[in-house]
Amino acid sequence: MVKVINEQVRRFSEEIDQCVVHRPDGQVQVDLGAIASLVRNDGDVAHRQIELYCAYAAGSPSYLKTAALLAVACAVELGDPKPLRRVEDRAVFLGAEDVLLDLEQEVGLQQDCPSRQAAVAWWAAQPDGTVAVCDGCGDGLPRGDGYVLDSSRWLFGGLQVDLGEVLLCSRCYLRKRRGGSDG
Repeated sequence: MVKVINEQVRRFSEEIDQCVVHRPDGQVQVDLGAIASLVRNDGDVAHRQIELYCAYAAGSPSYLKTAALLAVACAVELGDPKPLRRVEDRAVFLGAEDVLLDLEQEVGLQQDCPSRQAAVAWWAAQPDGTVAVCDGCGDGLPRGDGYVLDSSRWLFGGLQVDLGEVLLCSRCYLRKRRGGSDG
């Protein structure tokens, strides 16, 4: 990574502040296009800013929201998924996974991933009144919610059984993603 000087970080931080508004109720308003442009034009500084926000999150986990937005932009614009993994790991370390789940609901970070699209298709094929539970934790899922993964295999006394697709809530999906790739 290229050495990033403090002035670059300060300038980038000011530009991010113009893209992200943290409201008193904990919600954020985001200009995702502007964030993508910032990251595309200054990837090294974006990486450094993610590291700083992850450090700041020890005092205020809401910094993880902005770190995650930048990390997603790094994955999309720069083809680098490592910052997103770093933010997720920091959230787990701080016990602040809910901050990322809240952000996902606020700005729909995962709406375009294949697992989310598979869940939307699964729900569309279900008759009205269908009730579903997360295959990871057993919690009920609201209609249209969740993620579908095709990776559920269990060993029973040396016999491997492929259980096919599983429907996961956001929390279980986030945990699964930490341990593997998106299905």
